[in-house]
Amino acid sequence: MYYGNAEGIIYHEGLLYFAAKKIRTLLILDLENMTYETELTGAQFEGKGTFNAQPDQIVYENYKRWIYFSEDGGSAPGVYVRDFEGTYRTVFEGISGGRYDGDETVGIALSPNRMKLYAGVSICFGAYTHLVFCTQQLASH
Repeated sequence: MYYGNAEGIIYHEGLLYFAAKKIRTLLILDLENMTYETELTGAQFEGKGTFNAQPDQIVYENYKRWIYFSEDGGSAPGVYVRDFEGTYRTVFEGISGGRYDGDETVGIALSPNRMKLYAGVSICFGAYTHLVFCTQQLASH
């Protein structure tokens, strides 16, 4: 199989997760059983916000079994989370049509105690790119 612009690969408990940007899909490969599942990123969305641009980097959070995604492009790039049941929610995102229109969120990381999420927003100004770093306090375990 071919999945163009695949990014954000992670492995957890026998499953390999990665995002296919062009088709906005999360792929979950079961390496033991040699099977796979696919789902459109953000298809089952709850709350405010949108996850309708390309999924980019991903980070797996072990305790709650959540996957965090950065987003490439769109009018309001942000960071989104997928719970273990497949429901997506917004962690934070730019204002649609605002200063980050067409930019991307990059480089997701969790603090060692899993209480803070860090991400950058790549801001494009012609030939120049600037990074703005964001910190989000997460709910306690």
